[in-house]
Amino acid sequence: VDGVTNDPVDWLDKFFAECPGCKVDYIAIHSYAPGSEALRNYLAKFKKYNKPLWITEFAPWDPPKPDYEGVVQYMKEAIPILENDPDVFRYSWFATRVGINPDISLLGADGVLTKLGQLYASMAFPGLSADLLGRVQVGEVQARGIFVVALHPGALARDHAGRAPEARTH
Repeated sequence: VDGVTNDPVDWLDKFFAECPGCKVDYIAIHSYAPGSEALRNYLAKFKKYNKPLWITEFAPWDPPKPDYEGVVQYMKEAIPILENDPDVFRYSWFATRVGINPDISLLGADGVLTKLGQLYASMAFPGLSADLLGRVQVGEVQARGIFVVALHPGALARDHAGRAPEARTH
C-alpha cells in the first residue's frame, strides 16, 4: 500500500485487505478538525477497525481556524470527547509551540505554560496526581521550580487512566 494519502480510512482499508493477518495493536491518527463535533465524526470513521486509537496530534488547525476564545472552547469540548470515548487510548495536543498560530500553543517562547497550556494541564484525569508518584507533572514544573531539560516526545499526552510519559529533569 502506498504510504502517502489524504484519506487515512481508504489507506487503512487497503492495508487491512492486503494484510489480514497482521497484528495491529493501535491506530495512530491526527485530527485538525476545526470543531469538536467534526472531531467526534472523524473518530467515528475509525471505529470499524476495532483498535484503540492514539490521537498523536489534535487541535483546531483546519479552516476555519478559530480565534483564541474558539480554541479554548474547542479544548473544553474536545477533551471530554476524548476522555469518554472508550476507543481513544491516548491523545496529545498539537503542538506545544506554533509560531504561525500561537493561539494553539501550550508553551510560550520562554518555555512557560501559556493560559491554554495551563487549561490543558488542568483538564487531566482527576486521578493524575495519585497515579504518577515520582513523576513530574506539567502543572507542577513551575510551582516546584523544576527545570525540565528533556521531555518524552509525547510528554503532554495522557491515556484514560491519566498516565503520562515520564519527564527527565535536571
